[in-house]
Amino acid sequence: MSTMTPMGSGRYALGEALPATLPRIVRHLGVDTILDRDVMILTLTDATPHRAEVLEAAARAVLITDSRVQRVYDVEEGSVTFIVTEPPEGVSLAELVRRGVNPAQARTIIGEVASALESASRRGLHHLGLGPDSVRLRRHGQVQVLGLGVDAAVLGREGGVNFDPLAADRTDAKGLVSLLYYLLTKRWPGKRSGIPSAPMGASGPVPPSRLDPDWDPSDRDLEALIARTWGGHPPLSAAEVARSLGRWDSRALLPLLPAPDPEPAASQDRPAESFLATTKAVALEAASRYGDPVPVPPRQPAPAQGDAQAPQGTQGAGTQAQGAAPQASATAPPEQLPAQIPPRTRPAVETPYSSPVPPSIPPSAPPAQPQPERVAVPPSRPADGRNPTQTWSASQARGAAVAATPERVEDDEESSRSVSRTSTVVLVSLVALVLVGAFFAVSNLLQLANVRLTDDNVPAAKTVPSTATSSTQAPATTSSSDDSTKPTPSSAPVKVAGAKSLSGDHPELESRLTDGDTSKEWFSQWHRDPGMDGGTKSLAVTLEQKATVSGIDIQGTGAGGHVQIRATSPDDPEGGTLLAEGEFTQGTTTFNFQKPTETTTVVLLVTRLPKSSDGENKLTITEITLR
Repeated sequence: MSTMTPMGSGRYALGEALPATLPRIVRHLGVDTILDRDVMILTLTDATPHRAEVLEAAARAVLITDSRVQRVYDVEEGSVTFIVTEPPEGVSLAELVRRGVNPAQARTIIGEVASALESASRRGLHHLGLGPDSVRLRRHGQVQVLGLGVDAAVLGREGGVNFDPLAADRTDAKGLVSLLYYLLTKRWPGKRSGIPSAPMGASGPVPPSRLDPDWDPSDRDLEALIARTWGGHPPLSAAEVARSLGRWDSRALLPLLPAPDPEPAASQDRPAESFLATTKAVALEAASRYGDPVPVPPRQPAPAQGDAQAPQGTQGAGTQAQGAAPQASATAPPEQLPAQIPPRTRPAVETPYSSPVPPSIPPSAPPAQPQPERVAVPPSRPADGRNPTQTWSASQARGAAVAATPERVEDDEESSRSVSRTSTVVLVSLVALVLVGAFFAVSNLLQLANVRLTDDNVPAAKTVPSTATSSTQAPATTSSSDDSTKPTPSSAPVKVAGAKSLSGDHPELESRLTDGDTSKEWFSQWHRDPGMDGGTKSLAVTLEQKATVSGIDIQGTGAGGHVQIRATSPDDPEGGTLLAEGEFTQGTTTFNFQKPTETTTVVLLVTRLPKSSDGENKLTITEITLR
């Protein structure tokens, strides 16, 4: 971390430089210092082509959450402009082809990539340059699509498809089939640097079965997809490629995954000193948690080599990992054992000093006489001035003495009861405050909605009308009741909160449907068949609040087609109440509902596309107004 250079606001740090893959863009590995994760940083220079388009594509790519697509984490503009992305992972397609890929594995890889591109297409992002370096296989078996949106913007490929909204989808669909052919044959259907070109036939590259003698006839659907891509009916989108591949099994990729790194073997031998140190640390931590100091004797010093005999508990301390500690405690003098703790205050900690029968005592030894409970005191220092085998501090001795007294136990119980009462009072007070706050909040909301909980304080005398009053006001009442029964058509516009395409057509242009500007239009995808092969397209118009609608004006429409106006929810666009239906009118299409309906959402269900002003079968709208 010390060798890394901070970037921009200081959140990201530059690390190792990577080879350049895009013109005038510098790549580095880096670190997100806040989330502590590895990232890749793309630094834009003053000479980077199409800077505005690149930043716009990166900003849209941030919204893509598909895990199969290389994530774009952040975009920072300032003195240094850079894009932060997920680093590349796994193995590239070129390496997989070198190892060998069977048709089932190729079907799975291309199917996953097609599904990822389909989700990105809903955000208006396309790759437009798929190649062997654009896809990688991660260690856990998931594909990773690199450079989505950003690469196409840098290379200026988006400018050539803007005139046709489906051209980008067709380009990615052909790129997917090219990758499929490359995985099956190790050849590229065309010219590509570093890859052998496929032999070409009359209508495109030769079928893979002619290049692979072991070709399985059950994979004929893959050949059919390749043939029609270079024939007269190519796939129009990545979604169509995914449907053409049928079902695939992700388990087919398991043989392609690299073997996991072996974990280092755990050590079998543990020194006795480490065991004693760990035991002492655990005992002291438990004692501090329960509030009762537990005096733990330290490790005994090793005997000098000149001693004639060493205590049995210290023999073999350097060679026995588990038996040294119990033997050492078994030979300790009785007055040096720790004080016994009452059962209700003893911490549940296993230590080597709690062994009931030391392993050094033979089975034939007489049973030990029970010792009366006593308070442990510090051992006296021998007359020769040597340190005893067990040393206690003054605070440990005082803690052990206090722990064994019944007064200390009673104080602990009283303190626990006091804490419990305090907690109960605090919780009850918090619940009362929450209930009072909820009551005032609900009252304020009802007042804002003009909902009254109580009636006005009107005297009882005023609630009973007199005979004269009722007779003189009867004609007026009748007249007003007659007027109220007459329908009063309303032509005032209903306030609209927004509109959304339920078919996923150009969500980035949905704001034009209700922005009041008729100079900019929203349009759907173009279809060769006006009937959309039996499909439908739908738009949901959401009101700011529930209101009664009696008509709708749709501006900027083409001529022909068929549309149904329904009062329903976006979850059921073909249900609800049918308010009106008919063909579109060139310019402005107007429908007056026979029966005004109270609703919150109005759905435009298009069953047949009109002919737009440019002669294509698509739906165009500049403004939607409800009355």
